[in-house]
Amino acid sequence: MLCERGPDANNEALKRFSQDLARGYIGDRLLSEGTRATYYRHVRGFLNWLSDNAFEIETGCITHPEAFADDDGRRRAVRQYRDAELVEHGLAESTVSGMLRALDLFYSWLGFTTRLSVPRPKPGKRPLEILDRQQYSAVLRSAASRSERDIALAALILDVGPTVNQLVALGPADLRLDPIHNTGQLCCRRSDGEPVWRPLRPGTVTVQRRWLQRRSQLLGGRQVSALFLNLNDQPTALTSRGLHFVVQEIGAQEGLVISPRTLRNTARGRIPDTELDSETLADLPGPQPTTPPPAPEPAEQVRRRHWRNPAIAPPPQPELDLGPDTR
Repeated sequence: MLCERGPDANNEALKRFSQDLARGYIGDRLLSEGTRATYYRHVRGFLNWLSDNAFEIETGCITHPEAFADDDGRRRAVRQYRDAELVEHGLAESTVSGMLRALDLFYSWLGFTTRLSVPRPKPGKRPLEILDRQQYSAVLRSAASRSERDIALAALILDVGPTVNQLVALGPADLRLDPIHNTGQLCCRRSDGEPVWRPLRPGTVTVQRRWLQRRSQLLGGRQVSALFLNLNDQPTALTSRGLHFVVQEIGAQEGLVISPRTLRNTARGRIPDTELDSETLADLPGPQPTTPPPAPEPAEQVRRRHWRNPAIAPPPQPELDLGPDTR
């Protein structure tokens, strides 16, 4: 079992598995170069997920408690990984099937004799591929009603169309806004790190200014390198998973199933003559502040009268000496 090899068991297993993949054979199976690269990527993602969802047990092994214990345990681990990392991101069934084949080969390489039997997830409602004009308007209205961050995020994707990795890697310095004119640019870095500056439309610039002001208030002098933050008491950088969740919630408010890819595809299509294009984003209503309920009016004070028991005679009053009667 990998658990007996210590905390670095996952890294060691991945290294040895990669070495065997480089030879072209796993057991008696001959794999093409493309298949080897795909299988390695799936196994690496699975082992990284195990490390991120780990806890330390008595042996000092930091790994998923069931992934390498028995057949039932590894099925549960693979099912949890599939649901957490793949299905919720809306990937194709072919990708899920390829992941299962890669992990089946990996477990066979480890010495497990029975094949994985993980039931396929029930087909759910897939995210929209692209927004039409009405849905485009609904998404912008929903984002504007939620927060300055959400409308800035949605407008940026619908305007420029950056990828999820590019969005979570953005910093405030990657957003150049002209202090005089309502123009700006966004730096989207390619996979090789080469910066590409893309112009922003006026409405997008307006909502970015609002978000930068709100961001400064949330941080209160703290330094966070990410442009987009989680909206909590101690704001941190918005992760890719958090970005997917935010976009899903924006769509759910209008009854739409969307993902960041939906907004990215819509940006590429550039819906013509959209009445809620980014030039009019400034006219959208912002998030409504929650007003506390009015304080209840004070109850009228009831005057209490002193009650005296008639059965008890009052104490005798002392006679007053008024002096001699002069009448």
